[in-house]
Amino acid sequence: MLRSLARSRSALGSALLAISLLVAPALAQNPKPPPRAPGAPPAVAEPVFDTATTTIPWFPLGNSPLALRGDARPGVFASAVGRRAIAMGTEDGQLEMWSWPIKWLHDFKLSFHVPKYTAPIPGNEVAERVEERPEGVTITYAYEQFTVKEHVFVPLNKPAIVILLEVDAIRPLDIIATFTPDIQYAWPAGLGGQYLIWEQNARAFLFSEGKRQINAFLGSPAVTMASDVPAHMLAAAPPELVLGVGSAADRYTAPKL
Repeated sequence: MLRSLARSRSALGSALLAISLLVAPALAQNPKPPPRAPGAPPAVAEPVFDTATTTIPWFPLGNSPLALRGDARPGVFASAVGRRAIAMGTEDGQLEMWSWPIKWLHDFKLSFHVPKYTAPIPGNEVAERVEERPEGVTITYAYEQFTVKEHVFVPLNKPAIVILLEVDAIRPLDIIATFTPDIQYAWPAGLGGQYLIWEQNARAFLFSEGKRQINAFLGSPAVTMASDVPAHMLAAAPPELVLGVGSAADRYTAPKL
């Protein structure tokens, strides 16, 4: 109902954005992305910003016969679980992410910046509904200018977490994802030399440690801005990713005082 209402009065329309946590093998000195498989179709994406960020054309996710739906409750457990990874947290949208046996990050959460608003709107303050299914969890954030559905999935046998953001908005919108990196074992043990850096070519943060044997990427093709974190250590301030929805030409510019 929220999605239908938002679309009926939407001037901007809807978009589907993706955020992914992918665990990588040990890095070589000059890492290169693997080539696409022979005959593989091109990635499904289209430009939505002057800076060539991308979104995914909307597609239905289907209806699961096994689903629990209700109001989002702060402090109540929610999770998306696979055999090699998990995203778990609370129904108001705060998550931590693991791929066994590494805890990569905690306090992952969304906030939303709309035109003419000075401060972002915290997601936990506008989390309205939650839906739990065997394949994942969906948290719906609703405000007067937008509705955002955060679909969190974990592949059954892959060390990965995928978040799809289904956005209906009447004006351009910035979605801000913040988190606190960990890069720690599930048991007491020292890795040493943990660090987080921004990889512009991948549009993702690289999590790693001194030996570069334990690595993961967190990013999105729709990123328009990211924290410039120090490369030699974990930053004290939470890193953030900004995902833009809407044309750059239509975005609001604050007046000069």
